[in-house]
Amino acid sequence: VNPLRLGYGLTRDWVLGLQVVSPQGRVLTLGSELVKNVAGYDLVRLHLGAWGRLGLLARVTVRLLPLPEASVLAEARWEYGVDSVAVVDEWIRAVLTDGTQPASLEVSAGPGRELRVLADFVGPEVGVSARAGAHAWGALHVADARAAAWESQVEENRAVAAALPWRARVSVEVPGLRRLLPAVGAVGGDEWYLRGHAGSGVYYFSWQDERG
Repeated sequence: VNPLRLGYGLTRDWVLGLQVVSPQGRVLTLGSELVKNVAGYDLVRLHLGAWGRLGLLARVTVRLLPLPEASVLAEARWEYGVDSVAVVDEWIRAVLTDGTQPASLEVSAGPGRELRVLADFVGPEVGVSARAGAHAWGALHVADARAAAWESQVEENRAVAAALPWRARVSVEVPGLRRLLPAVGAVGGDEWYLRGHAGSGVYYFSWQDERG
């Protein structure tokens, strides 16, 4: 799942046209370079949803947006526990419902680790810092510090994946953390890790099998 789905939607929503090579070797041009191009069946989305099973995607025409004038990353950390899960759940719900609309909202947690949330706010120079500051439970990062914070999240995910021989990994879609994390802890025991996209409600849960 794309972390920027919260702010920008699905990747398929930005695809205007495709050039597809069919299994019979025919070159098909689908869609157009115009935003309003659908008449009849939407074959572009059909091929995007098929993940290459209906033909080879040779060329993709996408709609672009200008880069945002400013980006501010709000980072929040809590010690993992029953009380902190409730606090983080309320914090996430507030961010998603008060109109500040971050571009992404990432969560990671695990036993013996901090419960960490990264909320990325983008937009015009005027106002984006205020939007991020309204939810600042920890540090606010801009410029190089913002990139370093994201890289830290990625490195943490890689380190956990390399350290434990995961025997199982599942993705779940839930509206919040309040019910999910206690259930995850009960199933995973002492060796589990969760990360995901709070904006879309999709989380990835990994744990080490007791036999492993």
